Amino acid sequence: MFRQFEKYIEKYSLISNGDRIVIAVSGGVDSMVLLHMLSKICPILNLRVTVAHVNHNLRGSASDKDEKFVRNASAAYKFNYYSSTWKSPAKKNIQDAARKFRYDFLMKTASKVGANLIATAHHMDDQAETIILQISRGTGLSGLGGIPSCTKINKTISIVRPMLDFSRRDIEKYAKNFRVDYRNDLSNKKTKYKRNKIRHEVIPMLELINPKIKESLSAIAETARDTMLTINFITKQFAEANFKIKNKKIIWNRPDFIELPDELRCQIIIEAFRSVKGDKKDLNYDQIKHIDQLSIGKNKKSQYMLPKNYRFVRDNDTLSIFRLTS
Repeated sequence: MFRQFEKYIEKYSLISNGDRIVIAVSGGVDSMVLLHMLSKICPILNLRVTVAHVNHNLRGSASDKDEKFVRNASAAYKFNYYSSTWKSPAKKNIQDAARKFRYDFLMKTASKVGANLIATAHHMDDQAETIILQISRGTGLSGLGGIPSCTKINKTISIVRPMLDFSRRDIEKYAKNFRVDYRNDLSNKKTKYKRNKIRHEVIPMLELINPKIKESLSAIAETARDTMLTINFITKQFAEANFKIKNKKIIWNRPDFIELPDELRCQIIIEAFRSVKGDKKDLNYDQIKHIDQLSIGKNKKSQYMLPKNYRFVRDNDTLSIFRLTS
């Protein structure tokens, strides 16, 4: 498995000699195996490693024990260690809030120690769960791309995921063979969370049909990402040539737009929404397709309300997306 780990890193150029890496370590088997494997290539590639841990305070004393465990493990590896404690807000979507806090902390830690990489322990099972979750929400080609091996956050920091080639079974076997200690999070077994329900109920059912369903979904993700690279390149070219910003509106001409293939039009709509909002969050595939249908339809004047008070408007041959002001 370790040689496969090295090959995956080489294939996608994830880690280079002299990189400074912040490793997100929860204390679970995935992140502890990642920590173990990176410790083995650390002297080979002259890496500077920092361990970052978030105490989510969701499991009482168990969360504190996780923090102590990761701190001790970091000391054993002689890696720098940073931690932060999260206080749960009084709102329903705790998982999203916790995730935002975690990534904000990882970014701050990377900036503090001068790291250029943040490494997370996402694996093949996470990839399969993500794709199924995206399909259940109604996704396009981009959603089928799942979790990429590398995400550039800004000019200086990227997130790398060097374990996407391994299943959870592979990781647990590695931990057993190399006697890697880890902590168990019993909340991962609770099926009230969508992702856990997919993990414990949906995927086992799919494995009855195809025992290698995780590998198949991972292959679909790679094909989708490769295709999206081409589509994104063409989308950027269209945006640069056709998007106009006027009074905080993104405006583009309909005649050139409707001549394009369906999937490319959808990506241009996403790019228009992202350009005016700053991200594509809250825009789902059904909304994108509805905008597309309004754009190519016979009705020359139409409008459609989007999440977060944004609106799409077609006015004859002019299309636009903007935010309504109160």
